[in-house]
Amino acid sequence: MAGIEALLVPSYSRHCQQRLACLHVGLIRNARRHVYLTSPYFGPGTIVETALRSAATRGVDVRLLLPRRSDPLVAGWATRAAFEPLLRAGVRIYEYLPRKLHAKTSVIDGEWAVIGSANLDYLSLFVNQEIVMLARNRTLAGALRTQYQWDLDDAAEVTLPQWRRRGWGVRGLETIGRAARRLQ
Repeated sequence: MAGIEALLVPSYSRHCQQRLACLHVGLIRNARRHVYLTSPYFGPGTIVETALRSAATRGVDVRLLLPRRSDPLVAGWATRAAFEPLLRAGVRIYEYLPRKLHAKTSVIDGEWAVIGSANLDYLSLFVNQEIVMLARNRTLAGALRTQYQWDLDDAAEVTLPQWRRRGWGVRGLETIGRAARRLQ
């Protein structure tokens, strides 16, 4: 895909330590059709989660592709602790099944693409030094969207009714994950 104009965005500079979170929030707030996100770890914090819920509420097709199994286990518990408010808002959540998930991509409205080292979690967005490539390119965004749709074929959707039927043991582990999220 020669000829792509892109911008490399580090996680923070001396002027802004929330650059990647703000980048995602801006893209999500301006989305009109879809927001498709893939991340091995999810727990981006209030501003990104609020933007996702708001986008879904206004009719944007918001989807998250996350791993069913996380390493370490507490990361998975922390991820699942965020599910219910997102599902209630209309965010569609898919758990990737066949193997570990390493992709870290965002596709917004078939126009914007974000690829890089940053997970959509607190550490990547606010603490670690990460870098992503932001491109406004329909060809790249289209290729990522196609791959995303193929990946959904190997994923199971988590629905709100199904989520509400989970057992108390799982809910207890999510409580531990929720506490771990607050410690970050």
